[in-house]
Amino acid sequence: LPLKRVAEELRATHAGGAGCWVSDGVAAAWAALREAGELFVFELFEGDELAGLDVAHLAGGCIYVATRCGKRRPGAALGSPGFLLASATCAWLAERGVAAWDLGGVDGSRAMAYKTSLAPTVDRVRALDAHRRARAAR
Repeated sequence: LPLKRVAEELRATHAGGAGCWVSDGVAAAWAALREAGELFVFELFEGDELAGLDVAHLAGGCIYVATRCGKRRPGAALGSPGFLLASATCAWLAERGVAAWDLGGVDGSRAMAYKTSLAPTVDRVRALDAHRRARAAR
């Protein structure tokens, strides 16, 4: 998807009380990262409808999933677009030899539980150490 549409989808999904953090400045930074080959947008479609997307950027040999957008639609065949998208993203990254990836925080909520089945949960200190080692290996 074009980055303009990605930003629009995210803004529409995360338009709650504080609004969406994907400002014009963030979108411009993403454009620069994409041009440098360091930004990835992972998309999941059901038919012609966007069911979810992840925005991730490369930092050394690591990928950070900066934000995601999942759309649950009544009657949709995809039960959990977030899980399917994250599962496919993790498989794609592993096939390409990415050293580490960050799927974001995990807490006790059902909405976050799927992440623990896709990748090991690592405490913050160990995660930062793994990211630093992967960046140094680049």
